[in-house]
Amino acid sequence: QLEYIMKNHIETLRQQVDNLLKSKPNGLSTEEISKQLNKEYVSIQPRTSELRNTGIILDSGFRVLNKFKKRVIVWQHINFQKNAR
Repeated sequence: QLEYIMKNHIETLRQQVDNLLKSKPNGLSTEEISKQLNKEYVSIQPRTSELRNTGIILDSGFRVLNKFKKRVIVWQHINFQKNAR
């Protein structure tokens, strides 16, 4: 039963990330996604990897600075690919 609960939780987070990026034509970084969803970064990062691996989100080619002043990927939903940030 715990496996079922965890699977549904992960699918819910994945769907939340997908839905958020569908509403953001300019895309968001993983850190921005975690802030907007009020979730821990460590919970969101694997979801962005899953969505990238399935082709639902893509690297926009843009970068933003994270809280550590490191340049990070801006993820964009496939529906908005090629939009400028």
